[in-house]
Amino acid sequence: MHHSPLIYSQINMDYAICQALKRFPRHLAALIIYDICCQWCIHFRERVSESEFLELWELLEITPAVGKWHLAAHISECFYRFSLNFIEGAGQVEGEIMETLWSVLDQVAGLTQGMSIAHRQEVLDDYMNDNNWRKIIRIGMNHISTHCIPQLIMSLAGTISTKWTRAQIGVQETGDSYRELTDRLDTNWIEEWTRQETIAMRDRGDALKIFEVAAKKGKT
Repeated sequence: MHHSPLIYSQINMDYAICQALKRFPRHLAALIIYDICCQWCIHFRERVSESEFLELWELLEITPAVGKWHLAAHISECFYRFSLNFIEGAGQVEGEIMETLWSVLDQVAGLTQGMSIAHRQEVLDDYMNDNNWRKIIRIGMNHISTHCIPQLIMSLAGTISTKWTRAQIGVQETGDSYRELTDRLDTNWIEEWTRQETIAMRDRGDALKIFEVAAKKGKT
């Protein structure tokens, strides 16, 4: 029996997600960010229940999202349903990982054009591994082993703390502009928008349509 690449990708993703969630037993909520999460999340629990190799905490509430770079290429309905901007607690994250390597790989793209397929793969793998290693170094680690996990967690905590401080400064810098704009608006509008936002964040799904971008096409 032959399966399409999409089916194999879906099977691999199901297994990877279930294995990752096992690391957080008894948690009640999880945010999963995936390039095509809008398609993958459909019938995910059904696939898990029908598989003898997959298992999932029944009370776990999964919120699916699409990274901001990939979301731009999706249909308009995906924007309000899967945007990280409309997920409470997600913060201002882009939801992309592999794409952050591309800026470095662009610098060596010209070097690989004349290489064989095997040579090109080796060179790109070396650059990506080096990039991952330097990321670890930048968060304060000199080496990684199974005995260094607590230190790694502390280093990551320091990185998160830095981002939190940066976010606080950003809120202070934009606060005055936000309050000035709010003061210029009708209070009835603000109350209604706040009510709609509360409902959307609670119910999600189609309730998030209030965030849909409305645009009128010009005459042709």
